[in-house]
Amino acid sequence: MEEVAACPLCGGRERVLFEEYTVAGEAFPLVECAACGLGYLARRPREADMPAWYDLAYNARHSVYREPAWRQPVYALLRVLLRLRYEGGGAARAAVRRLAWPWERTWRRILATHRLERITRIGAILDVGCGRGAWLAAMRRWGFACHGVEPSAEACARARELGLDVACGQLWDAGFPDASFDVVRFNHVLEHLHDPGRALAEARRVLRPGGLLVVAVPNHAGVVRQAFRRAEDVPYHLFAFTPPTLERFLAAAGLEVLELRTQTPHPFNIYALFLSHARRLLAAAPQGVRGQAEAFLSSENPARAREFAPLAAFFDAAGLGTDIVALGTPGGGAESARS
Repeated sequence: MEEVAACPLCGGRERVLFEEYTVAGEAFPLVECAACGLGYLARRPREADMPAWYDLAYNARHSVYREPAWRQPVYALLRVLLRLRYEGGGAARAAVRRLAWPWERTWRRILATHRLERITRIGAILDVGCGRGAWLAAMRRWGFACHGVEPSAEACARARELGLDVACGQLWDAGFPDASFDVVRFNHVLEHLHDPGRALAEARRVLRPGGLLVVAVPNHAGVVRQAFRRAEDVPYHLFAFTPPTLERFLAAAGLEVLELRTQTPHPFNIYALFLSHARRLLAAAPQGVRGQAEAFLSSENPARAREFAPLAAFFDAAGLGTDIVALGTPGGGAESARS
């Protein structure tokens, strides 16, 4: 184990205890910096010891991606359309968007799902913490040149079986050339890294001018983590970001923030947490009372299902959503996306 004496973001040494977690007999205090608000583990496993910790919980979390063979001709046609959409002349682009308008609408939905609306071409993507390559393999079908970085040797081997270019280790050890990627993605990865600032600085280096950084992390300021302090995934999550602290990390790495918001992609999970908390509180209550609580908070309750979307919208508007999503670009401005 190693002790973290000062805040990794601002260097402050004053902090308050948020919660102390015990996992496998080890104590892990999650503290909040009194100066900047960053949450971090004051006692954590060393980087070299992390694989053993992941073996306790993460070894079966990622599936292996397999693309049905019959879809290949369809994707080949769609790649032609995308090439015309982004690289063709003005008339060709207009024709694709007008004549293939159902596909255009679907494509915009795909971009929004993966937070890639700002891309200006079908270029090179780097997925940091790519696991077994499922997301990269899915994006490859659209014509992206897909690359990954993954510290797990087993996951790297699985990703390479799919024909993906995956470097095993940390991003700064991969040795990618400067300005070599159009998109760099950290999807629920940054909170796992011992040095997120270094990773973001390296991402800036390998992004081309106008390239897009996509980051998603859990929101420590969100209602889930503030109301249910046992929700932190310790010791795998070494940091607990809020929107302001994530923004400071991005700025310190020389990245211009294009967009930063909170997002609740699975609002029914909030009810699941309320339900688990209610079960603990009502453990000694009569069965009938426990049953009423379960029925009220269950995701199968039609009333709860109707609340999912508006509940998510409310929390996200207030900055209390479950996730933080940030889009950035190397300092100096981003290329405007073609309309």
